[in-house]
Amino acid sequence: MSDEDLQRIRAAWTERGVSFKPCPVCAKPGTWVLAPTFTRLAGRAQQDGPPMANDYGYPLVPVVCNNCGNTLLFNVLMLGLGAALDASPEEGAESG
Repeated sequence: MSDEDLQRIRAAWTERGVSFKPCPVCAKPGTWVLAPTFTRLAGRAQQDGPPMANDYGYPLVPVVCNNCGNTLLFNVLMLGLGAALDASPEEGAESG
C-alpha cells in the first residue's frame, strides 16, 4: 500500500466521520494500526467443491489493535477507493 493509498484511506474515513474509539475487546485507547496491505475476505460462488475461478472476494483495509489483535475491516469499494486497487500490487495478497 502506497503513501498515497494511506492518504486516500484516511481522507475517506474523515469524509465519513470515522473515529477510532478504544478497542472494544481490550479497552485500550489509541492502539489501532493500519495494516500495510490490502486484503480480501473470500467468498464462494458455490458451497461444495474446490475453489473456482468465479469465486469472489471483498477488497478490504485491515486496521488492527496492536495490543490484542482485534481487527476491523473496511471495504475499499464502499470507501470509494476502487482505483487504489488497480494501482496496488499488494491488492491480491492475503494476510494471515
